[in-house]
Amino acid sequence: MGLRVISVDYTLAPHAKYDTITDQVISVIQGLTKQGYKMSDIAIYGDSAGGA
Repeated sequence: MGLRVISVDYTLAPHAKYDTITDQVISVIQGLTKQGYKMSDIAIYGDSAGGA
């Protein structure tokens, strides 16, 4: 399938507010797109704290 998987260790609530968590995940997505990945090739999955 040629899939690559990364695990993002973002700060979970209650240690961070929603906007901080969102900013951390967005930073990862921006890093991936700067490396040449297309948004259409990126999937997000969340556990416990949720996914987008």
